[in-house]
Amino acid sequence: MHYKKKNKKLNFIVVIPARYKSSRLKGKPLIDLYGTPMIIRTYKQCLKAFPSKLVYIATDNKSIKKICEK
Repeated sequence: MHYKKKNKKLNFIVVIPARYKSSRLKGKPLIDLYGTPMIIRTYKQCLKAFPSKLVYIATDNKSIKKICEK
């Protein structure tokens, strides 16, 4: 996708980092917030600003991957 900034086209994607073994709070992306995992809430907020084809989740954990593939 291209966005213009003062007559220049910007090519970019949005990458949401979702590490399971965070140093301060392990499993943070999977924490349930009012019935929705935190990583899904973050993804949905990104979709308010950018089309889905530009938003990616980067993870090192199979549990997070399963949640994101639903």
